[in-house]
Amino acid sequence: MSNDMIRSESQSTPSDDSLNQTTISFDETDDPASEIVLSIVEHVADLTDEDVTELPPLYDSVNPGALADLMSTPQSDDRSVDVSFRYQGCRVTVSSVGDVTIEEELQ
Repeated sequence: MSNDMIRSESQSTPSDDSLNQTTISFDETDDPASEIVLSIVEHVADLTDEDVTELPPLYDSVNPGALADLMSTPQSDDRSVDVSFRYQGCRVTVSSVGDVTIEEELQ
């Protein structure tokens, strides 16, 4: 992953629904599907203190190709589409504007 392609911002935000939150912003990628999948899995592993190789495949929770299509489809300035799903105790939200937010949910 090139640092020119992805900007990642992490923050801890205690709230009623989550302990930790990470936001990943995608600018441009050569292969959006693999970049999105890899980033989601790596950040979930980091938030949950699990080894990335021990996590189940992301496609068990969502279609990675559909996420890539969502992020590569041009949107008008006043509209965006968000898709949310749960993966390994985290709520993942992918936005058509290029942001992925991952929140660790309270157990």
